[in-house]
Amino acid sequence: MFLLSEISYKAGIKNVEFINENETDELFIPFKGSSFPDVRGGVFLSDKRYLPLMDSDSVCMVVTLPELAQDVLNLKKGVCITSSPKEIFYKCHNYIARRGLYNRHRQETVVGRECRIEPDARVASENVIIGDNVIIGSGVKIYENTFIGSNVQIDDGVIIGNRAFDVRNFGGKPLPLFPSGGVKICDGVQIFSNCYIDRATFPSEFTEIGEDSILGVGCHIGHAVHIGSRVQMVAQSLVAGYTLVGDDVSIGTNVFIADRLKIGEGVSISAGSVVVTNVGKGTHMTGNYAMEHSEFIKEYARKKM
Repeated sequence: MFLLSEISYKAGIKNVEFINENETDELFIPFKGSSFPDVRGGVFLSDKRYLPLMDSDSVCMVVTLPELAQDVLNLKKGVCITSSPKEIFYKCHNYIARRGLYNRHRQETVVGRECRIEPDARVASENVIIGDNVIIGSGVKIYENTFIGSNVQIDDGVIIGNRAFDVRNFGGKPLPLFPSGGVKICDGVQIFSNCYIDRATFPSEFTEIGEDSILGVGCHIGHAVHIGSRVQMVAQSLVAGYTLVGDDVSIGTNVFIADRLKIGEGVSISAGSVVVTNVGKGTHMTGNYAMEHSEFIKEYARKKM
């Protein structure tokens, strides 16, 4: 556990005020409709519309604006007052994550039975668990906080748990976030060569690939993405951060799916599509920007007339 006042001081952060400060296990971002981690966590609040999310046992500290401080105190939470809540929150996270100050049990990497790992593959010495009958190809890199199920095949050149492009901008300056989450690869997954699977940013977050899913050559899965079971993703496609992909989804080659979307079960996305909106269950999407396939065909025919 840590005190944000101590973290902010050590990180050289100025112009912050603390009231009723509580010790904190970790920082996280509360999303509406999502479950919160079972921790005493710190969050930020810069918009009063999200005040109800602060009323949770998982939240004990809130980094917020002066005008929202009393509302937060009324919820019996500790408060850090600043003119830039997001910036202070992310800078504190980077300080904690870079120095390994988040509470996490460390253990030696565990490899299951009947696994085949090529000699030049690199697997972190701590906090990796690999199930039974896993094949890991040449040049593969697997970073800490990765959990791999059984009967998984990982082909040459795959990188699992690498740093994501998770960047915030404040005052015209970029602030890349340091990852402290993890990756879960479920049973029966096949990952073709040269795929990248990014590690989640916050310690309670995971990037997850569901059972029996297949990632084609050169696919890229962003931080905290959840890929459902039996998803088939053809070569060179990308799913950006925090997107949720349902079960039995088919994704063609060279597809881009934007961040923070929900792709329903049984969706089919044609090759080359650019998806920037949520997609309902069983829909067939085509185009740039992607639309329902039958509408795409009508629009294409209209333009040809």
